[in-house]
Amino acid sequence: MAFSTNFMCPALILVAATVVTCLNANKSCKYQHPQTLFCLSDFAIKARIISMGKITVTNDIANPVQITSYKIHVKKFFLDRSNSIGFDMWQKNVKLQVEQSLVASKSAITLQPKSTYVIFGSFSQDRKHLILKQCGFYAPWHNITREQRFGLRHAYNDNCHRCNIKLCHNVENNKDKKKLCTANKNECLWKPKVMAFSHCPLNSSVVISTDCHALHSTCAYHSSNQRCTWIYSKSVRKCKMEYDRDLHRSRSPYKYHCK
Repeated sequence: MAFSTNFMCPALILVAATVVTCLNANKSCKYQHPQTLFCLSDFAIKARIISMGKITVTNDIANPVQITSYKIHVKKFFLDRSNSIGFDMWQKNVKLQVEQSLVASKSAITLQPKSTYVIFGSFSQDRKHLILKQCGFYAPWHNITREQRFGLRHAYNDNCHRCNIKLCHNVENNKDKKKLCTANKNECLWKPKVMAFSHCPLNSSVVISTDCHALHSTCAYHSSNQRCTWIYSKSVRKCKMEYDRDLHRSRSPYKYHCK
């Protein structure tokens, strides 16, 4: 499943004893749930890539940044904070710039013309174009799950100012970390299981494209108990059952080669 924050670990297949070779493309990117990335963005859109333009590289020798320009057609917006800054999201041939460090990332973000993506990002300072940065979210529309589509249309935005997702990882064999891994009433705990089986630091692409909560759950406020809790679905339960089955068969359903 080709998600990204940068989602560029293309060899991933969810079967028992799968061997995945990842280049740790974005070591500097924090593990973030799609809902968190949505709430931190200026915009979230469904867009068709019209064409790719020129590629330029900044003159910063220590950290050169590659900038790739695209023309896109915005088909739908899920989050649009452009009204406050005067950006016309519905103009024809919207310009999108993809910015990525050539030092921190070994795999390039490439958007395919004539393909449709979900993209989260920010507005340029001059308010003339959109920006997708190295740790931003993009994914082919056909890879967005039913629960993620519901989140994009309603649940993510409704809960941005009410709920936070707290990441807890590598806590299973650490009593001290377990004590710290608690949630208040405005938080949902997120424990990506796949991270427990990695022998090298995983980039966000592996975590988000394999984790059941990232794919099928939303952290939402419930007025009945005045707390934020995960919204579960049949899909997330099925996902967890498949994960546990693969874990039982091979002890570790995901094996990683570090580079």
